[in-house]
Amino acid sequence: MSRRVILWIVAGAICLHAGVFLLIANLKPLPELPYIAPRKKPNFSASELLITNEAGESTRIREFTVSTRLTETDRPPIPAAK
Repeated sequence: MSRRVILWIVAGAICLHAGVFLLIANLKPLPELPYIAPRKKPNFSASELLITNEAGESTRIREFTVSTRLTETDRPPIPAAK
């Protein structure tokens, strides 16, 4: 390869990097969300029931409950101020 081709490749790489850095510099950061304290009570529970009939056959019933409620209050979280 000649020196001219190598210089064009180096110049192109420098311009490409400069363009990417300028693009990244113009992006706005995401807003910070307020911290929401976790619930004190667990959001998962499990229970089990064992039923045995007269013939000796047993049936096991398992129930799992999961709550998706993440806060104690009913109001939605307030977005962070700009």
